[in-house]
Amino acid sequence: MTRFANVRSVCARSLAALVVAALSCALVLTLPARAFAHPDPAPTAPGSSTAVDPALTQTVSGDEQLAPAGTPVEISSGHVDMGPRLTDAGWDFLVRDDSGAAPVWRSVDDVVFRVGDAARMEVPATDAYSFIHASGPAYVIPQQQLADVVWLGWNTQDPGVVSRVNGDVALTYGGHAGEGQFTAFVDSGNFSGPTLLWNSEVATSQPVHVSLNTHTHANWVFTQPGVHLVRLTVSAQLTDGTQVEKTVTLRFAVGANTSADAARAAQWPSGSDGAAATGSAADNARAGQSGGGQSGTAQSGANGAQNPAGGEAEIPLRWVVIGCAGAVILIAAGFIGARASRRRHQAAALAARTQTRDSAEGEESCRH
Repeated sequence: MTRFANVRSVCARSLAALVVAALSCALVLTLPARAFAHPDPAPTAPGSSTAVDPALTQTVSGDEQLAPAGTPVEISSGHVDMGPRLTDAGWDFLVRDDSGAAPVWRSVDDVVFRVGDAARMEVPATDAYSFIHASGPAYVIPQQQLADVVWLGWNTQDPGVVSRVNGDVALTYGGHAGEGQFTAFVDSGNFSGPTLLWNSEVATSQPVHVSLNTHTHANWVFTQPGVHLVRLTVSAQLTDGTQVEKTVTLRFAVGANTSADAARAAQWPSGSDGAAATGSAADNARAGQSGGGQSGTAQSGANGAQNPAGGEAEIPLRWVVIGCAGAVILIAAGFIGARASRRRHQAAALAARTQTRDSAEGEESCRH
């Protein structure tokens, strides 16, 4: 009986281990992915989606302040959105500066986004992020908010836009001027890999279709410091059938030594209306660089969103599944083996009892 009890105990433990392995697989498959690692310990890596940030549940009202055009500002930290606004004055594409006590809508031409050294991060050395061509740490405006780094996203929450637009809003990338490469992508954090939105090395327009009354953040990646210009167009169809659009140029001063005045003075390269920009933007701004600072020159870009690594982005999930399946198979094999061993012991015990009984009956017969 003790032997059978031990076998039953082994079977029970094997079955419990099988259940634990299955639960562990389910837990692993729900863990968030992380896009970048900070050179120094960082509180949160961009691209991870461990929770919905409270700022993403914001409400935009129709009576928010509008700063007078020609009011220059440099924004180096805090929450900022760009987005369309539809008022009696018409369709516009503005920056909603939420970095202060109350949100203020500003002209895009008045704003310089400072991307300082706190935004420097290492690019993962994996195929999933191979579309980022950086020779060292890149400058990243992250998908999730980090201290001392501007948090730039977009929204389609203006009441005029929500009430009068028919369908989605198109946010179309139209080019980049600046040193190195510019990319923007989102990471859903479910092992699906990054979804590339815009890439300066792709010399075509790259539209992203945005639903009404939504608020989104992405990873904005610059591989080199300097003055960077990014051209975007926001367009939509109104409920009366009117087509509206507005094209703006976002200005970034990337790196601690890049002059905000140089970024503000930089002009979009003349004769470059498409996604492939030329090298003149930072040349126009070079005189404004601070002494000893890093200079910028320029260079060039669904629903245009795409998986940059194709099937490669699925590799991490595939290996997790294979590993979990292998563990389950091994444990199941142990469980089946234990059951087979139990049956052999039972058969041997039954044979022993039968032999003992036959022997006893034989001895009894001899005595008679």
